[in-house]
Amino acid sequence: MKMTERAKSFLQHIFKTDNRTTGMQQLLNNPEAVFVDVRNEWEFEEGHLPNARHIPLEQVALRLPEFREMDGPVILYCRSGNRSGMAVRLLQQAGISNVHNGGGLAYLQNIMLN
Repeated sequence: MKMTERAKSFLQHIFKTDNRTTGMQQLLNNPEAVFVDVRNEWEFEEGHLPNARHIPLEQVALRLPEFREMDGPVILYCRSGNRSGMAVRLLQQAGISNVHNGGGLAYLQNIMLN
């Protein structure tokens, strides 16, 4: 998905850099990071991060073995950060600790632009 300069400028204005952004940039720059999109199928098909795995929120608990096999930090995201936050808590309760709430897709796309 190609973004116009106006759209880039708008996103940069909305998502100002803060400590959370700096920490997320470090995770995003990790070559071992695994991105997991927890949105619904139709949302994923509309657009997602390159190389993202698709595991909808309602399947996370059923697919714990897949998460245990993931090397490096696992960054979960959705549309707003709500569903990915629920998935992170579920995974942490299952003993999987290297998981992070990446927030919403637009937020991550903005960070990747900078």
